[in-house]
Amino acid sequence: MLHNTRHGPLPRKPKPERLRKRRHVTIAIGILCSDGIILCADSQESVDEYSKISRPKVFELNLLDDGVKAVLAGAGNSVFIDALRSKLESALDLAPYLTCDSLASKVSKGGIF
Repeated sequence: MLHNTRHGPLPRKPKPERLRKRRHVTIAIGILCSDGIILCADSQESVDEYSKISRPKVFELNLLDDGVKAVLAGAGNSVFIDALRSKLESALDLAPYLTCDSLASKVSKGGIF
């Protein structure tokens, strides 16, 4: 006759844990070079919980003055980023004599709109 050689209860199986909900993340970087600036970002936009599309997140703003270049990088709700881009383009076209310092001052004070 066979005897149970084990002393005590069998170990319990570990309870599987649910994976944590993933967060949406944008990766962007700006590098100051001796002759300019490099801006780049990923291009994956989450449309809803389960689908993604490829769409740029760094935009060159269309300005009336060809001597001035401005770039916007955005993360978050694309509808708000598109609206901000449009407002920035309109505001910058109305102020053709802005310097970088005066623009930075206006943006930090919220006076560009």
